[in-house]
Amino acid sequence: MFNIFSSILIIAGLILLTFFLSIMIKNKKILLVVEALLIFGLIFVVYQMQFTSFKALYSEEIFTNNTVVEEVRITEYKPAKDQGLSEIDRQMTIKDTQVIEDILNDFSQVELKKDRDSATLFKQFGVRFLTTKKVKEDYHLSDYQGFRVNKNYLGTYEIINETNHLKTILSIMEKTK
Repeated sequence: MFNIFSSILIIAGLILLTFFLSIMIKNKKILLVVEALLIFGLIFVVYQMQFTSFKALYSEEIFTNNTVVEEVRITEYKPAKDQGLSEIDRQMTIKDTQVIEDILNDFSQVELKKDRDSATLFKQFGVRFLTTKKVKEDYHLSDYQGFRVNKNYLGTYEIINETNHLKTILSIMEKTK
């Protein structure tokens, strides 16, 4: 899960913390209990960091009061042939605010768990939001937020709850065939 450098930093931090705690706490049993609690707490925090939701993941980019989603570009991909890159089957840009809201509502229910192995999996759709954020008076900043998605994965996250997050996208794709 972590790379080697992160692991070395954590171990070095625990050794340093143990040294400082041993100066302050002379009773070895209490020191061991405190260290065990810190290690279990660290393990718990790292485990909890694997979980998020779509709303939490894109809270700063999409779900703020001063951000407007101007358009959504949906790209449908064909599976790769012979271990190559997947090909674009078709693309469409949606500017209808109600449809954009429906797509955001579909994704807003998604709960996620980090899965580094999912980066290599085929994801049928690419979804890219064009957002415009009001930074200050008469100053707006536009940016793209995007990810690849299929029934079970969103980017490098596994979808862990039962949702119908592709409902609106599939409906649009069926209408435009």
